[in-house]
Amino acid sequence: MPVVSETVSGTLLNGTFLPDICLEVIHTRPFPKLPFAKVDLTVVLFADISGFTAMTETYSLTGSLGIEALTRTLNHFFGHIIHRDALFCVWKVADESRLSETIQTVVDCSLNIQKNYGEWPTCIGVTLRVKIGIATGSLEYQFFNDDYDSVHYSASGPVVEDVRNAEMLCTAGDIILSGEAWSFLKNKGIDARYSHEFLQDKMVKVNCFEASISEADRVKPNEDVKVRAPMYELTFEDTPYLKKFITPVVANIKTQDELTFLSEMRHVTIVFVCMPEFIDIDIGTLSQLYRIVSAALKETDACFPQGCSFLAVFGLPGYRGKNETCNALMCCNKLVHEISALSIKVTAGITSGMTFCGIIGHPLRQEYTVIGRKVNLAARLMSKYSDYLMVCDEDTYQRSVLLMGPSNFKELEWRKLKGIEHMGRVFEVKISTEE
Repeated sequence: MPVVSETVSGTLLNGTFLPDICLEVIHTRPFPKLPFAKVDLTVVLFADISGFTAMTETYSLTGSLGIEALTRTLNHFFGHIIHRDALFCVWKVADESRLSETIQTVVDCSLNIQKNYGEWPTCIGVTLRVKIGIATGSLEYQFFNDDYDSVHYSASGPVVEDVRNAEMLCTAGDIILSGEAWSFLKNKGIDARYSHEFLQDKMVKVNCFEASISEADRVKPNEDVKVRAPMYELTFEDTPYLKKFITPVVANIKTQDELTFLSEMRHVTIVFVCMPEFIDIDIGTLSQLYRIVSAALKETDACFPQGCSFLAVFGLPGYRGKNETCNALMCCNKLVHEISALSIKVTAGITSGMTFCGIIGHPLRQEYTVIGRKVNLAARLMSKYSDYLMVCDEDTYQRSVLLMGPSNFKELEWRKLKGIEHMGRVFEVKISTEE
């Protein structure tokens, strides 16, 4: 496979914001009728990188130069990892006979990541650290549209839960495999390549290569990994289909240089909506759920770049309106009640504050994302106060109480949140039907 330039523009640039599975769908003619689903046998890697929030907060104190430095650091870090073939988080496997070989590749890549990038010091004293979970199984991709000509996609299946459980057992620097993934290595005798230890629920922690494994027999960086074949097959005719998938924040960007201007510290309101029992829901219900979310967000100028849990962001470029915090609360109220009407348990956390918004990743695979303490806080509130439909932080309360009235808020008892200190007061949000 030829090596090509990492500088892309136009249609190809749009393609960098989507995984290959979406590009394969975009190539299909005629375009598939929505909704539809497809299933692949996969090996899944989930890498969690700690230190982002602390780094973001520190850089943000130094103004615009700090934002430029933050963006460079994030992209330098992610760029190195992707060059080492590790952010291909889903490996499709043709059949079960290839699973052991593929799992070995994923484990070898993970050891390479931890060796070279497991602890990445920055110039401000914050160290980025990586922990990795690995699992195998069938992964179902669902594709569906909404009433606004947008196409959404999600991935589900037991393998998602397995890889998440493996990652949750990790501390920084760990690589942990699900029991099923390890069994495929053991059945082929590949487990002897690694120094390992057994954990709960049949999971296995891989520490390093055994000393008997020569350097030449360990994974080497793949110089061809920079080539994303489905992306380079895109044509101008694919552009309308690409724009159905990607957020309008980046849809009209023409060059890589333009993307740099999207990186900023911006005051936004974060809405995290979680459906903790969202398991084995049929594609019809899933499609209906996305239509509910999309319609509510469209009415209030918000953007959501994630699946379930839904992360909605109010105040992004091109979306800012009046009273965005009140809009977020009203939108969230509509969402949780309409989702509850589907007999799906739902809970939401809402926060407001300065957050890094911008592009991170490699020029051939990148995302527009939001990172910061307020994003983490919204997720923690959603999880820790799951016995309430909606909770918000004190900043959200202060920015909305005058317009919405104090009767829509009730202060709650403080609960300890993992990794969060000095969070201020927490409020239940109960918007009356008369409002």
